[in-house]
Amino acid sequence: MPKNVRQLQTLRLAPDWLPNTNHAGFYAAHALGYYADVGIALEILPFDGEAMPNRKIVSGETDFGLMPQQSILSMRARGVDVISVAALAQPNTTTLAVLQRSGITRPAELAGKRYASFGTEFEVAMVAEMIRQDGGAGGPVVVPAEKLDILQALLDGEIDVTWGFFAWEGMQAEISGHPLHHFFVAEHGIPAEYFPLLFTTREWIERDPALVGAFVQATMRGYAYAAANPDPAADIFLQAVPARLLPPYAEELVRRSLRWLAPRFNGTLAGTPCATPWGWHDPARWAAFTSFIQRLAHEHGVSAPALDAETTGYSNAFVTP
Repeated sequence: MPKNVRQLQTLRLAPDWLPNTNHAGFYAAHALGYYADVGIALEILPFDGEAMPNRKIVSGETDFGLMPQQSILSMRARGVDVISVAALAQPNTTTLAVLQRSGITRPAELAGKRYASFGTEFEVAMVAEMIRQDGGAGGPVVVPAEKLDILQALLDGEIDVTWGFFAWEGMQAEISGHPLHHFFVAEHGIPAEYFPLLFTTREWIERDPALVGAFVQATMRGYAYAAANPDPAADIFLQAVPARLLPPYAEELVRRSLRWLAPRFNGTLAGTPCATPWGWHDPARWAAFTSFIQRLAHEHGVSAPALDAETTGYSNAFVTP
């Protein structure tokens, strides 16, 4: 190896879904050399729908993963000491979605409707809570569906409601001529959740905090670039991701999606400056959602996060300049 070529340390990232615009900052940081600047080569592992990031981090197949706050809490309830080191976006951009032509206009009307679950521990209970908060009774009827085909199952009429990202599945459906009616989760009785989060293990943090910090800071640069330059970030994403992994109308979808997500990455909606850096976890918000999940867990007889989960499970150390 020539003396002027530095050996890069490979870090592996297990994504929460197939490549989508939530991940744009990672692709931007790689393409623009931000990871190389700090001696890192990032390997984004393929998403297979079965070996989720929580399993890959336990098995040692990955160093970092992407999961929502509810999944971080579920893992910690099982004794897996994972720590969120950054939130990819400040608002929760996920929705419960139904076909616009279904005539469903409020969460209460989702009671008894067919719902294909992604299999997370608290997911169905959260849907039932949204229904209850809107005055409905009961929860959805969970039906089997392939995780990677849940949107198609909705479009084909095999299910009535699904949970997804407004800026990905929602826009994909609209572009393809199948507009959806959306119920943003955080606007219907569910405390604001971070969705998704970049996480690793406490062991990793204690073993090499400098490397973790370098990775998070380089990723922050990638998301800052995507937030300020959504169209060039879209070009980077489209060049980096194999077309076979993207849905139809990918170019229009990626561009429209990133323009919508850009101010949500850095918290500058409507041009309002954000008082906190990218990736920040608000302690009060984390605690409120954790307390909500603890209540749901007790009501539904599943493993509850430990009492200290309201103040553990995340760190702002690596996003603080």
